[in-house]
Amino acid sequence: MKIIVLISSLLVNLSTTAQINKYETRIKEVENLNIYGHGKTIIGKVIVNQSFKSEIFLLKSIQEKDTLGNYITTLSFTNKEEAPLLGVKIELNFNKPILKIDDLVSGSNISSVYKNGNTTFLFHASSISTGPFNNPPLTFKIFSKERILVNIKGIDGIIQ
Repeated sequence: MKIIVLISSLLVNLSTTAQINKYETRIKEVENLNIYGHGKTIIGKVIVNQSFKSEIFLLKSIQEKDTLGNYITTLSFTNKEEAPLLGVKIELNFNKPILKIDDLVSGSNISSVYKNGNTTFLFHASSISTGPFNNPPLTFKIFSKERILVNIKGIDGIIQ
């Protein structure tokens, strides 16, 4: 009888520990990932909220200076499946004002807004078409007078 009580109390204790570990994993909120342009130059950060899954990943990032002296930062996003991306909400925050953003995307109900003196860009789409003919399905070309750093919110990480 003592053995049965000992084993049952041990099992209850183990299941409680597993629930605590599972809960602690779920509450991990934010992870910062650096974005690199050419070589080792950091051009921004991806701020990942692990409690929100968007199925969108940063595929490519480039920052170049054109012949007029303006900077062009290109960010291309993708997903890992061919199904359309639904409920896309991406926020780009810049350390300096930008001139404009050209977005290359095929989807429905797409809207974008500049805020805070062109230091914040909000992009929303109810769906974005994906698949072999739309890869990457979403690209932003960001034009600025000065070199910028960008923080990206609303995606799940970086594909290397």
